[in-house]
Amino acid sequence: MRLRSIAATDGVAASTAAGVEAPADPHDNRIGAVLVQTGHLRPKDVEDVLDRQASGGLMFGETAVAMGLISPDVLDETLRRQRGGELFHPGDDRISPMIVTAYDLEHGYAARVRAIRSSIVRRRPDGTSAIASCVLIGVDCDEELAVLAANLGVLMVHMGTPTLLMDADRRQSRIHDLFRMSSSAGTALVDGIGQPTPVPRLWLTPEVASEQSVPERQPLMHVASRWKRAGTQILASLPVERDDSAASIAEAVSGMGAALLIARRHVTAVDQLRRMIDAMDERSVPIVGMVMV
Repeated sequence: MRLRSIAATDGVAASTAAGVEAPADPHDNRIGAVLVQTGHLRPKDVEDVLDRQASGGLMFGETAVAMGLISPDVLDETLRRQRGGELFHPGDDRISPMIVTAYDLEHGYAARVRAIRSSIVRRRPDGTSAIASCVLIGVDCDEELAVLAANLGVLMVHMGTPTLLMDADRRQSRIHDLFRMSSSAGTALVDGIGQPTPVPRLWLTPEVASEQSVPERQPLMHVASRWKRAGTQILASLPVERDDSAASIAEAVSGMGAALLIARRHVTAVDQLRRMIDAMDERSVPIVGMVMV
């Protein structure tokens, strides 16, 4: 699949005394500390990044790259070191090979998903304890939408953000299939809505079989508001039909923090996308970008 259109937990500044930088703690695995340990940053650089990060809305590593202190390649290498063995091995039957961000962050598709993630995290509310929400709205691309949502959810976790995936496809639970998951029967759900996936700190709402169209559904935030885990990202995946009105779609996503539109090149009507954007604007749901597949 073609897409058009990396980071982790906050860094830590080493203490200084009398102008002498304290040695980095070799057991500290936060990204700022790892970058100091490997000589890519000084403790003073970490403090500067933290100051910029407080107002910029990006993760620590992304902020350091934006400031020109490290390269994207150094960030990727540091994240791999920080994660240790968290990536899945090719052929692992717990997860579909379509979720490339679980296996290979160097893959071209993973790089494009990182760019999409960056546009989303810029909309995160201030404060590390806040719960952020974004809905991915797919037009004429149900399969591609599910694959993108799954890859984005895994990447969010890799970058240090626990994530809840909401599969709002009422006809077929495609995201569940990608994670080799079935019904949540007999599974303890986090906050009553989060089913653990094979990826630690990534949850998925249970399957919901229904013939309801978008106008008949309750707004996504009615479900999302039950999620209480601080500092997490909620990603909702909502496929829509061509005959769903822009107003009904906007009603369904009302209250979400942001929206990303996914459409099929040379198939999705431009007028339909314009009406959706206008309806979202009326509902005060900001559009963070559009992806053509």
